[in-house]
Amino acid sequence: MEDPFCIIGDFNELLNQDNKLGGKPFYSTPSALSLSQLIDEFYLEEIKLSGSAFTWSNRQKPPHLIRERLDRAFCSPLWLNRFPLTFLTKGAALCSDHNPIVLNTSSSRPSFKKLFHFQFAWVSHPDFNDVVSSLWDSSSMDALPCRLTSFSNILKRWNRDVFGHVDVLKMRILEKVSCLETEDLFSEDLQQVTNELKWVLDAEEAFWLQKSRQNYIVSGDRNTRFFHTVAKHHVRRRWIDSLVLDNGERVTDPKGIAFAFVNHFSNIFTSASPLDASFVECLFLNCITASEASVLCSIPSLDELRAAVFSLGPFKAPGVDGFQACFFSEILGSYSGPSLSVCRANAEDFDTVKAILDLFSNLSGQEINYSKSGLFFSRNVPDSQRVVLGRILDCPLGKLTIARLQDVMFLLNM
Repeated sequence: MEDPFCIIGDFNELLNQDNKLGGKPFYSTPSALSLSQLIDEFYLEEIKLSGSAFTWSNRQKPPHLIRERLDRAFCSPLWLNRFPLTFLTKGAALCSDHNPIVLNTSSSRPSFKKLFHFQFAWVSHPDFNDVVSSLWDSSSMDALPCRLTSFSNILKRWNRDVFGHVDVLKMRILEKVSCLETEDLFSEDLQQVTNELKWVLDAEEAFWLQKSRQNYIVSGDRNTRFFHTVAKHHVRRRWIDSLVLDNGERVTDPKGIAFAFVNHFSNIFTSASPLDASFVECLFLNCITASEASVLCSIPSLDELRAAVFSLGPFKAPGVDGFQACFFSEILGSYSGPSLSVCRANAEDFDTVKAILDLFSNLSGQEINYSKSGLFFSRNVPDSQRVVLGRILDCPLGKLTIARLQDVMFLLNM
């Protein structure tokens, strides 16, 4: 079916053992198999039921009480895309052995402050690599957290002013293609617009691929509808429409739910009278040797860090900075890290360093930005000598600080 649809009612069938509590064990019947085949044939999604999972009971007292899930609602993928937050609520069974179920298609969501998330679709933009290169190099003297913070702020503005909204761009380009095709002739404008359309389709696919977090699908297969459906399914699964408090009260207001979570975990991880846990230290035995402990506490090498980061799934949950592993592996993997060079403050050593850097640049194909590098001398180097040596590398002079030690070129007078 091309139109979105939803089916709701008493199906009078169980799909698995979880749909039944009490009585004889569940066993599959021909009608239950027919319902399962219908669900598979039309790719139906069962709509989430808020509260208890059962909608029918024989209204007996334990141990003869039997409860089952007979009333359901199914929807097509198109319905799910249009109403991603659809859910069911259950009323009280007053005059029947069935609980009435109500379909809620409300699409309203609480307005919370949106956090930054790196969008993999940005990579497909033809100007993105230049943006990353210029912005990353401009903050090369800062520590990594500061770089990511400033970088995310600039990317927000770049996304708003340059990249734009993918759906809006797609509609505009499709209109251009339709207008040019009506002329019944091939033109360079049509070819250019067709290339723009391909880029927008790639960006759309990358956007929904990232949201779906499907790692086993090959990029470029135009699985946009599949990615979109999976992403909407994630939204529905994460959505909390109600919460039962410790006192039995059910909260449905989104702000009330958020406050209940904050209050619950605040009570767990804080204490008005913390205890001194030093008296239990004697209960822990040394399970590793001193050498093994030294290895575990050692600072990992750059190769170990690179291997650990690049082995992460590209679309796994991002850190507090909003950058997923795909940013570090796909984008920064082509950028070399900061280097540290140590030499004596004389013209011969400076010429040697310059030759080494030029050789590295020729072999790697990565150009060294001397204007964003730094020269740092020890105190016993005269100012006149610093100026003369600085002209060899054409690097700005700076003051050495511990925070910048890992990002600059340190020149030592020996």
